Amino acid sequence: MNRLPACALLLAAPLALAPSAAVATEPVPAATGPAAASAAPPAGGAPRGLPRWEWGLGIAGAWVRDYPGSEHYSTYGLPYPWFTWRSDRVLLGHEGGRGVLWRRPALAVDAVLSANPPSSTGDNPERAGMPDLHALVEPGLRLRWQAWSSADGRWRLNVRLPWRAALAIYDGGLHNVGSRIEPGLSLDHRLGGGWSWGMSAAATFAERAYQDYFYGVDPAYATATRPAYEADGGYGGSHLTWRLSRRSGVSSASLFVRAELLDDASFADSPLVSTPVGWTIGFNLSRRFGASTHLVNADEP
Repeated sequence: MNRLPACALLLAAPLALAPSAAVATEPVPAATGPAAASAAPPAGGAPRGLPRWEWGLGIAGAWVRDYPGSEHYSTYGLPYPWFTWRSDRVLLGHEGGRGVLWRRPALAVDAVLSANPPSSTGDNPERAGMPDLHALVEPGLRLRWQAWSSADGRWRLNVRLPWRAALAIYDGGLHNVGSRIEPGLSLDHRLGGGWSWGMSAAATFAERAYQDYFYGVDPAYATATRPAYEADGGYGGSHLTWRLSRRSGVSSASLFVRAELLDDASFADSPLVSTPVGWTIGFNLSRRFGASTHLVNADEP
C-alpha cells in the first residue's frame, strides 16, 4: 500500500518505501582504493567492512500509479543528495533508519523506522474531492533470516518479516492509523564486473484502520460513481519486484520493475480500486563524493 507520489522521493532519498510499495534500493557504493578488499562482502552474508559515513548526489525517476488499485499513472524524476551513516548495529540513510536489537550469524531482529511525505489527491480522478493523504512515520520491528547462501557468497536467499505501526502527522500531532505486517522472500545474485540482480516477493496483511485509511470512502465524500465504503482488515495484496544494478568505482546505477497484485485483497471491492494489477518502473543513478576512511563491520544483508 504505497503513499504515492511519495514513491519518487523514497526512491531518491534512500528511505524505505512504504507502505507495501517499498521499492528495492541498492546500498551506496562501498569503499574503493586500498580499503576495497576489506569492504567486499564475505561469504555467508556476515557483517562486512564499509565506510562509517558516505555522501553523494544522485538522480531517480519512476513511472508509478498514484496508489495500488488506481488507473492513474504519473512520471517523476528528481536529483537528490544522499548521506549514509553506519555502525556495527545502526544504519541511517539506507532503508530509513535501523538498529540491530539482536543478531546471530544468519538471524537478526531490527528496530526500523521509515517515513512517507504527504500525497496530494488533487490530480487523481478516483480520489477527486477527498482529503489529501497525510505524511506517515512507521516505526516497527523486523525479523531477518538468511535461509541460504552459496559457498562463494554470490547467491543469497533471505526471509524477512517486518511489522510496522503507521502514524499520520496532522493537527500538530501523531495519529495512529493501524499497523501492517509484510512477510517476504528475496533472492539476490552478485555477477561479475560489479553487476548484480535480484527478485523478491511479499504479501501485506493489515489492520482495518490501515486499509480504510487508503481505501475507505467517508459518506461525506460519496458520489454517484463513488459510494461510501469502509475497508476491512486482512490480506492487502502482494507484490513482485525485479531489479538489476551495477557498481563501478564511486558510481552506481539500478533499474527495477514491480508488479502489484490486489486480487482477493480485503478491500478489492472498494470504489477506489479501479484495477487489481499495476506496475512501477524506476531507475536510480548515484555518485559518491566523500567517504570515511574508517571502516565498520556494517550489517547490511
